[in-house]
Amino acid sequence: MYPAPNFSRLKSYFFFLQPLVDQLGGTTYGYRVRTKFALFTSDAAVVAPPICYESIFGEFITRFVQKGAEVIFIMTNDGWWDNTAGHRQHADYARLRAIETRRSVIRSANMGTCCIINQRGDIGQKTVYGEAAAINVKAKKNKIITFYVKWGDFVGRISLFLTLLLLARALVFKWQG
Repeated sequence: MYPAPNFSRLKSYFFFLQPLVDQLGGTTYGYRVRTKFALFTSDAAVVAPPICYESIFGEFITRFVQKGAEVIFIMTNDGWWDNTAGHRQHADYARLRAIETRRSVIRSANMGTCCIINQRGDIGQKTVYGEAAAINVKAKKNKIITFYVKWGDFVGRISLFLTLLLLARALVFKWQG
């Protein structure tokens, strides 16, 4: 696990920007790395609650699943994307999380795409950007731990290692010959 960054020194250098930051609103404590991976639990299900941009990081989501999440519920504010490809791409990341973890993903977005994504990544009950709508979903629970949840981006890391190894080999042959 990575340590949470300490921004106090940086804040002291840019103290004069504080009034501007305060007018932007949003957070009291600024940006930070989540250190607790609390789940919502009930008799019905154990739910992972990633918020907004946290959902694009696969290994971040696996921490919730490793703690016992059976369903993923993503809450996000896609209104600032406006009607660009950004909110659609953000929703597509949720599809990847469903496939990687084999968990149903329920996505709630103001102004963006609300939907349910099954464990294969198929989208159901998709809403339209900018239109007020409500959906009623039933998500299937799953407790199986996938290879990705257990090992993370193992294939990507091995590929990177092999690429660096082959690059080093090519450089050695170039210098020798």
